[in-house]
Amino acid sequence: MNDQKPLSDPTYNFQDFRAQLLGGSLRWVSSVLMFLSLGFLLFMWWDPSSRDIHLLIPLKGNAALGVIGFAFIFWLLIAVVSWNSWLKRSK
Repeated sequence: MNDQKPLSDPTYNFQDFRAQLLGGSLRWVSSVLMFLSLGFLLFMWWDPSSRDIHLLIPLKGNAALGVIGFAFIFWLLIAVVSWNSWLKRSK
C-alpha cells in the first residue's frame, strides 16, 4: 500500500488510479460518494421542484436527475469493483 502514489502527486496517472481501484484503496471514498449521490437522487426524485443544479452549467428537470443518476451508477460501479478487489486480497 505504501508504494501507491497519492492523488496530490503531479505524476499521478491512469495506471496509478487503476492500481488503487484494483487494490481496494478507493472502497471507502467511493462508498461515501455513492451514498451521497443516492440520497441526492432520491431527494430530487421525490421533490420535483428541487430539480435544479447550478454547478458548472445549470441543469433543470430530468437532465439534472439524469446527471445525478449517472453519478450514482458511476460511484456504485467503482465501489463494487474496489470492495470486491479488497475482499479477494484480504482472504
